[in-house]
Amino acid sequence: MADFKAIKAHVTILDVLSRYRIELRKQNGYSHKGKCPLPMHTSESDRESFTANSKINAWVCHSSTCVAARNTKKRDGQNLKKGGDVLEFVQHMEQVPSLRQAGELLESWFGPFGETRDVPAAVSPQMAPVEVDEEAPVNEPLKFELQGIDPCHEYLIGRGFEEEECSYLGAGFFPGRGVMTNRVVFPIHNAEGQLVAYVGRSADPNCAHDERWRFPPGFSKSAEVYNLHRVEGDEAIVTEGFWGVLACIRAGIMNAVSVMGTSISDVQSEALAAMALS
Repeated sequence: MADFKAIKAHVTILDVLSRYRIELRKQNGYSHKGKCPLPMHTSESDRESFTANSKINAWVCHSSTCVAARNTKKRDGQNLKKGGDVLEFVQHMEQVPSLRQAGELLESWFGPFGETRDVPAAVSPQMAPVEVDEEAPVNEPLKFELQGIDPCHEYLIGRGFEEEECSYLGAGFFPGRGVMTNRVVFPIHNAEGQLVAYVGRSADPNCAHDERWRFPPGFSKSAEVYNLHRVEGDEAIVTEGFWGVLACIRAGIMNAVSVMGTSISDVQSEALAAMALS
């Protein structure tokens, strides 16, 4: 169970914003203002509706459409919340159904919390400490799907990939809000075909090398073999990354998978062995 009290005592809203690489304009000693980063914020006219206050460790978005989207279970005009604390911010950003799950994410990013522990420094998404049980890692199925993914984006075309193979894999440019905004995303499924994560690749040619790929917080890539759920038969081409799978699909090699890195875990090896024996 996530320790909400410890989280609020040790994690500031500025820590969380920094982890998402969200930059706001400083107004005074405590207040920071800018464009709302929440995925449900759709208004382009409310350019600086979001404010974070480090003194009270809270945030607020004054956009009426954003407020309404975050309060769908309440009747119009009845105590609609315009903001919240770090737990509610992460819950909205990750679109998880409960504060408990948001708390577990915050603990994995910034914990453990001890009585003498200082406020943690901001951690980049790629280097976030995530506690994983390597003996039996499990990625829970997502409760949402990203909308508006473009399989015909110029970045993909520039790399030699067309709509057919991108659409087959569900890959494409995501222009929406959240941790995968303005990235080419690849949906990750477990062996049963359940969607468990999205991995994003920056489409910015000037992006720093260590910031090109973004794996979501808490996701254990060692637990999954990319595209394994589509493999038919007992043989497959194993590639290092997502581009390799796309290239194989483009060449007509449908049984292509990726271990999403330069090494293979025991769990991935077992999954591939099970495929060969099936």
